[in-house]
Amino acid sequence: MASNVMIVFCVDNTTSMALNVIKAREMVINTCKQVEKNSNIYIKIIKLESMKTQWLRVHCEFTNSMSKIVEQLLKCNKPDCIYPSKGIPIGDLLHDALNVDWPFNDDNQIINKKLVVLVTDGVPNGLFTPLDSIDPWVMSHEFHKKNIVLAVVGVGNGNFECDAFYHALAKNTGGLYIPFVNAERVLQGVIGKVIVRKDTFSEAFRLVPSEYIEIELYEYEAIIQCGNINQIKELFLEAITKADYDIIKMINDTKFRF
Repeated sequence: MASNVMIVFCVDNTTSMALNVIKAREMVINTCKQVEKNSNIYIKIIKLESMKTQWLRVHCEFTNSMSKIVEQLLKCNKPDCIYPSKGIPIGDLLHDALNVDWPFNDDNQIINKKLVVLVTDGVPNGLFTPLDSIDPWVMSHEFHKKNIVLAVVGVGNGNFECDAFYHALAKNTGGLYIPFVNAERVLQGVIGKVIVRKDTFSEAFRLVPSEYIEIELYEYEAIIQCGNINQIKELFLEAITKADYDIIKMINDTKFRF
């Protein structure tokens, strides 16, 4: 029996992406080209747009038409939700992706394979500011329960703590954090293995060569012990405070060295 492959792309088109918006769209389109050869792949686009001090969320329908995917990425649709711009509402986007109307909604990941790809360069709401949206770390546990894998594509240079958080967020679901420069190659390879070899998404991600995804595993083991994003924020603040203390101590030690 052929597997049903369902992929939701959550694409950050806000001002934080700046000139990377066009590159991100091209990456999504090139990744989706496999749809043309496989009728059992279904793609959905969720976009986050920016307007002044607000961010607008736009849902598109699942499709296996390449022309519709391109149209959904480029067309300005009417928003179905508005957020204040206080950090990317990653938790809300993940909640939306978790609860979309999946074409095949059985949780059997051997037959129905579900992947969510978050494309962003933004700071998630709640990581450095008070959380006023859904907790993304809690949502990652819900993904795991529902056999939905998350991949995060980091566009641009990003932020050290953000990269570490996104890495842990994706890995908690069986997915990966992927630097943008390798995203198209990695995602095409993973989707290909899922289609041809019948791997699950988590199995396929485990086969990705480390040189394509390697980042500093900053506090990873400590992050995965946290129960929510507030605990992760405290962890980062403690690490930053310790780093500042070490720098000050080094400067003071140098001052009195003869």
